Amino acid sequence: MSKKCGCIIRTVVTLAYAGCGAAKLAGQASLREKFFNWGWKTKDMKIMGAAEVAGAALLTLKPTRKLGCLILGAASICKIIASLTHSSPKDALPDSIGLIGLLCIFFKKKKNYTSHPSA
Repeated sequence: MSKKCGCIIRTVVTLAYAGCGAAKLAGQASLREKFFNWGWKTKDMKIMGAAEVAGAALLTLKPTRKLGCLILGAASICKIIASLTHSSPKDALPDSIGLIGLLCIFFKKKKNYTSHPSA
């Protein structure tokens, strides 16, 4: 994966999680209904939103990027399980796509720019 492609993926994933987390913190009605159908309280939704916003913030800095991936990955897995258990599987799709993006960020290989010895 090129450096530019990795940066684009990281930016899209960061903005997506920050936006979704902000919507949960704001208490958007459709999200409240979804979490209520899962058996979660409004407080649980706001905690999930705070975790998403914090994880997205951690993705922006290289030293904290892996921690951000772990926090967001855990949140995504919780929501995927809740979606598959309490609602239709299509509700798990956005979090599944986000989880794939997080895996790309987490396992991004570092380029080795050392010169090769001439034979």
